[in-house]
Parts: sequence; structure tokens; C-alpha cells
Amino acid sequence: MTLTPGSEDLTTAAAALRSHLLDDLDDDVWPMAHVESIINRHKLADTAEERQVLALDVLRSLLREKLILVGDVVGGDPAYIDPWPGTPEDILDRVRSLYVDHYADTVKWDLRIWISLNDERKIWRNNSID
Repeated sequence: MTLTPGSEDLTTAAAALRSHLLDDLDDDVWPMAHVESIINRHKLADTAEERQVLALDVLRSLLREKLILVGDVVGGDPAYIDPWPGTPEDILDRVRSLYVDHYADTVKWDLRIWISLNDERKIWRNNSID
């Protein structure tokens, strides 16, 4: 399998990843490690570079369609997400800087990038009274 931008293999793998990810995100917040596990479990990519191309392609699409939020979890509680600000490309650049640039050092991305459906109920709000 060769996952290059625009290839039929990438389109097929992206459709599978997208479907599994959206199903799993139903009322949950998942780390980037989960995206990797879907890719590996379903054998959607063979190499690290292909996994990165696939993951970024799917995240880009879902961000542009406003279907997902990407950000941090607050206090280690994955019930809510604190979305990163910016355009889909700004957010994807941040994902790329953690996930691709530091791929060999999973501590820098596996539990530092969180994804949820774009659902107001999943957004963390600081409701404390000062």
C-alpha cells in the first residue's frame, strides 16, 4: 500500500479511519494515541510516514468540516476538551509539530493531543467564581 496525497489507497484508508474515529468519538474524548491504534489495528498504513499522512489527512478533513475539536484535556480528565484556538490549518500545524516532528518520542504527542466531536457539551468551561 502506498499512501501518498491523492492516491486511491489513501482515499480508502482515510474513509476507514474517518468512520472508525467518528464512531469511537461518539460522546468520548480520545487522545492521538487512539488514532494510531485504529490505524494499526485495521492495518491502514505500513510505515510511520504513511500513518502520519493518513492521520493528518483525516484530521484536516474533519476540522475543515467542523466535525471535531482538537485540544487539551483539563486536569487529566478526558470528559471535556479545551479546544485549541485558530483555523483548521493552525490547529493542524500544532498537531504536526507534536505528532510528526516528535513521532519517535511518543510522550510528546500520544496523550498531549486530544480529539472530540464538535459538541458544546464536551467543551471545558471554567465556571469557578473568583
